[in-house]
Amino acid sequence: MNDDIEVFSPLGGKVADILKTPIEVTLTTQEGHSIKANNAESLTEMTLGWRLPLTGLSDWALGRPTKNKIDASTWDEQGYLTTLKQDGWDISYESYVESNGYFLPSKIVLKSEKVNLKLLVEKWSGL
Repeated sequence: MNDDIEVFSPLGGKVADILKTPIEVTLTTQEGHSIKANNAESLTEMTLGWRLPLTGLSDWALGRPTKNKIDASTWDEQGYLTTLKQDGWDISYESYVESNGYFLPSKIVLKSEKVNLKLLVEKWSGL
């Protein structure tokens, strides 16, 4: 399964595209420079100055914890994850949408010691 992520600045300008495949991660800047690596976190820290949590992001984007230790979590009445503390990240699920019979997160806020990220899912496909 591939992850295709667009990275934007706080002001809304696109900074980079990141493509994660089972084999490698490629970051392409707006200027067209591409950098490849095996590890997404190191790659984003080296090129963007902060670590993007791509290892956990595949699970977190689906509204579930990773297999790692959960520090804290809350769930709503429908059984959807609303907050999660895991791997040094505070994650809040602000909304869910229905896609092909599944309810999936559409807005997720991730906060670490150094970085605040907002993940907005425009379209779910491949389910």
